[in-house]
Amino acid sequence: MPVLTIQLNKTKHQNYITGDDDASVAYNYSPNFYIIAQTFTPSVTHVITGLKLLLYRVNGPGTVTAVIKATDGSGHPTGTTLASGTTDGDTLTTNTAGEWREITLSSTAILNASTKYAIVVSVSTNFPNYLYWRYDKDDATYAGGNKENSDDNGATWISDAGSDFMFEEYCQGDGIDSSLYQELPNVSFGSIAYLSIRSLDNPPSYNTRSIIQFDFSSLPTGAIISAATLNLYFYNKGSATLIGRTYWAYELTTTDWVELETTWNIAHTGGNWDAPGGDYTTTNGASLPGTDTYGWWGWNVLTLVQHFQSSHSEIANFLLRDGAEDDAKAPAPDFYSNNYSDDITLCPKLIITYTVPITGVKTVNEVAIASVKTINDVLVENIKSVNNIT
Repeated sequence: MPVLTIQLNKTKHQNYITGDDDASVAYNYSPNFYIIAQTFTPSVTHVITGLKLLLYRVNGPGTVTAVIKATDGSGHPTGTTLASGTTDGDTLTTNTAGEWREITLSSTAILNASTKYAIVVSVSTNFPNYLYWRYDKDDATYAGGNKENSDDNGATWISDAGSDFMFEEYCQGDGIDSSLYQELPNVSFGSIAYLSIRSLDNPPSYNTRSIIQFDFSSLPTGAIISAATLNLYFYNKGSATLIGRTYWAYELTTTDWVELETTWNIAHTGGNWDAPGGDYTTTNGASLPGTDTYGWWGWNVLTLVQHFQSSHSEIANFLLRDGAEDDAKAPAPDFYSNNYSDDITLCPKLIITYTVPITGVKTVNEVAIASVKTINDVLVENIKSVNNIT
């Protein structure tokens, strides 16, 4: 039978992430606006959905805006914005070593292979509030672009051909994930490389749940799902054994959550969960016994996925939790999330087995088509038509 595998991973494309030895500043000093940029050249055509930049702040630079632009014949940023995203610069580190800040693009764009583009960065507040972007000043080796600077809000640009900013640009997989920490109810964990499920009565209660969304709308129209497994790669745990525990996958019923905003208390900025810790129903929940052996865990979520297919436009939202929360022993399995980049094959997966019925054929030799397994030794699901009837 055909199998559809939806894997959550952020495919890293162009990047330059080592060798930084200096930092360049973006700030506003009316009427001059100092903005900075890094040009880059994709090797394959792809949809850009996010960035990671190595940044730090002095005082409060406000909203940091990163936009993708085309470049002109001289390699300078030009034209209208192709894609854009923002982050709160006032929450950046003040450590001059910087932090890798992920910026999800609220609007995306298709980037063509062998075409040079630019990441242009600006801030919203005036001097003396500064944003610093770390770069490799000496012996930079990124071949697809270079550092750019403008002191007139992008009207003119100066190329620094020997230098490159620290950056990653990536394409999001078909879904999102995050963990919700009861002990840190207002902190988002959507950008870390692992998911956790924890039962802990400290006291107070310090449980942890994880939420995952998969888009499986690439499933053929009319497909009949016969099996579905939610797979997470278990790689770490606390000192307590997981044997004898049960871990549940439930339907997450509030579906408009945002990966980089959601916390124990909120689904997204300005929108609380109905109940802290994520809203879910236990109907059709899937259970899995705990194990102390590292490797893939697989929940049988057939009934849930069939429900998501028929009632939720083939968008699956799961909440994972320990079956017995508030346990003083604090068992805590950790799994790789969609941010894990060392081996993206270990990111969360939803594996769906399905068939596509031959809709125009009702019977074969007076046997109902639903009961026929093969025709002339060929599996029915591999047959596109019978006597030219599809």
